[in-house]
Amino acid sequence: MSLIDTVRHSQDLSDITNAFETIKPMLSLLEDGYYFLTRIEMIPTDGEGNFFWNLTSSKKLYKATAPVYYKFHVSPGTPKFLLPSQGITMLNKERVHHYLDQIKNGKTMTGLAFYYGGFMSTLLDGHHRATAAYMENKSIDCLTILKVTGFGFHQDNKPNKIYVGGETYDFNSFSNPEGICNYLKKIFESRKSNLEVQEVASLLEDCQNLWIGEEASKIGIDLGQRVYPDYLAIAFSDMAGDVSDERINEAMARRDDEAEFELEMMFKKLQIQKPNKAFELSKRIINDSNWAMLLEDAFRYLSTLDSSEVEDLFIKY
Repeated sequence: MSLIDTVRHSQDLSDITNAFETIKPMLSLLEDGYYFLTRIEMIPTDGEGNFFWNLTSSKKLYKATAPVYYKFHVSPGTPKFLLPSQGITMLNKERVHHYLDQIKNGKTMTGLAFYYGGFMSTLLDGHHRATAAYMENKSIDCLTILKVTGFGFHQDNKPNKIYVGGETYDFNSFSNPEGICNYLKKIFESRKSNLEVQEVASLLEDCQNLWIGEEASKIGIDLGQRVYPDYLAIAFSDMAGDVSDERINEAMARRDDEAEFELEMMFKKLQIQKPNKAFELSKRIINDSNWAMLLEDAFRYLSTLDSSEVEDLFIKY
């Protein structure tokens, strides 16, 4: 079995241990370090609503590659969106239609990805499957490689956690935590960036937000906009945390600045995950004068819904 065939076979294995054993030839190509291997449901866009395979020869600033800071809160990012590892000229229309047929027969599209940072991963294999998923407005189940990116300390100055893909893990979960910490210290110290602030600013200014429309149009496939959450929606969902009725009621009862932020984040998360609850919460917001600061958000959400009840709400208000 070739390396490519091995990689593709690993994506269909339900057991992560077997997938790891199968993909070992691929993992040996990575630079030294500590990695996690897990399955993550990815969205086949660039995090800003555009078809993921929008790679150009020009530099481009991808907003989803960085953490999100909002009202003194931060979402460090989580693997959710994709960038391609090959040019769109490699896209084969027949292969896409082959996978479209599989989706219509109930098959879940799979891929192999490497977590880059922020909310973005690079798709290593599965471009045609991800394209088919995009056309059907579905996600793609990616076997994802994540590199350990940092560690934290307890008050006694001993390491007690490591950071991977926006998540925090207890050091005690690993067999050799001290060895991991010592290795990471050495690696991080040797890789400190020497870029000055002005150099970074210059690089950002040089980035161009370009779309591949001309190349994509030659493929003969509809690659227009689909309806997916963007990176901000994912970040806000991450900040929201628990969206139980109890927590919503507790926040609405407190009515302080922190409660305002919590309710705003919960409302945004419900819009993505539980639209019915978002609708009910929006009605509570517009009928409670204490939450006037969220009134615009509530009506903006209601304006996206098509129902006679929503029309009545607008008329009565």
